[in-house]
Amino acid sequence: MSWSNEQTSLLIELYETYKCLYAIKHPDYHNKHKRSAAIKAIVEALKVGRPTATEQDVQKKFLGLRTTYAHERRKVLDSLRSGMGEDEVYRPTLWYYDKMSFLNDHLQIRSSRSSHPITEFAVTEEEALVVQAPPSEETTMYYEIGEDGVLSPASERPESGLSVHSNLTHPESTHSGEIPSTSAAKKRQASDSNATPKRFKKKSDTSEIEALQKVSDNLSNLSAALQSSSKNVEQPTADDIMGQFVASQFKKIKNEDIKQDVYFEIHKLLRDAIKKDTTYI
Repeated sequence: MSWSNEQTSLLIELYETYKCLYAIKHPDYHNKHKRSAAIKAIVEALKVGRPTATEQDVQKKFLGLRTTYAHERRKVLDSLRSGMGEDEVYRPTLWYYDKMSFLNDHLQIRSSRSSHPITEFAVTEEEALVVQAPPSEETTMYYEIGEDGVLSPASERPESGLSVHSNLTHPESTHSGEIPSTSAAKKRQASDSNATPKRFKKKSDTSEIEALQKVSDNLSNLSAALQSSSKNVEQPTADDIMGQFVASQFKKIKNEDIKQDVYFEIHKLLRDAIKKDTTYI
């Protein structure tokens, strides 16, 4: 099922209200629980006009929008850097280009004339997005695919997965940039094998069992605490996300007279709806 312009506009506006989904400096950007809750809330809000909406469908669509937006924005920046006249500056052709401008502070678009390779953010798109990082720091963002097949930032470095580097230097490289020779490695290995093994005092079976039991008890207590904390977190509903969306749009109205008129109309609509709702107590 293709997306209509109205559905696409609503998706973009809903995403904008949840900075934890795109702002890498947001405190909840690496919080998988809150990111998942935000996606679910967006899906519920979209189901009003798109009943078939799913979490994977929503994330895939927004990733495509973001990649295409980066492609257009790079053209604009390249034309500005080239010193073209105002009449010759590239004009974006995307109808939703202005709606995506909230991403500008969170994405760094490299010039198409750069000699450095660009890591692709999406397999199905040719354009690349590079996560913004301070120029003096080396940052590597790691991503992982969850059980639901959704791509999300990893809270810690995984053994394998997708990564986006802020530059071409590998964090694992040595400060000198030299790779130890094979002969040196063999000498170290031979030296280690000839070293006299250290002797350790053997612990009694009883003390080992007690230590293992303490570890097991601590892990059980930690697991119970985490489960209890997870249950206490209230999940946002479709009503919650719609309320946040209305509030975000309401803040965009600068004229106080118009704002009061809109407030009155919203209040009137809600009052009439409550009166008509026979299930309201």
